[in-house]
Amino acid sequence: MKIILLKDVKGKGKKDQIVDVAQGYANHLIVSGSAAIYNDENTKKLEERKADQALQLKLEREANLALKSEIDSKQILCYIKIGANGKTFGQITKTQVCEEFEKQTGIKLNKQKLEMNDIHGVGITEVKVKLDTDIIAVFKVKTEGK
Repeated sequence: MKIILLKDVKGKGKKDQIVDVAQGYANHLIVSGSAAIYNDENTKKLEERKADQALQLKLEREANLALKSEIDSKQILCYIKIGANGKTFGQITKTQVCEEFEKQTGIKLNKQKLEMNDIHGVGITEVKVKLDTDIIAVFKVKTEGK
């Protein structure tokens, strides 16, 4: 019997796949809410859901590209403590970079998407922001002593 999977089913398939299973197992999956009967109405719903997901992905990609163009070539300024002998104290972390970026540009970043190590010295550091699998924005962090 053909069914449409509404959830991932171990050993049978992933969500939104059409699979052929035994009658009893199909009834079990339908009753448990993991599958729907394969018919014209349910197939139409599946196609509409896939079209909505594709549209959502397209909109997210466009938003990420717009965000990338805003982030690229920006530079923010962060301060690090420097002692009398020129030694730096502490470091600048991803959290601090996100906070300063939002203060200075008005754009909020997710610290999990930043690709950087903690900054321990004075200078300019490039920071990458992975917005999507193939969309990476780059900005600079200028570090000065305080």
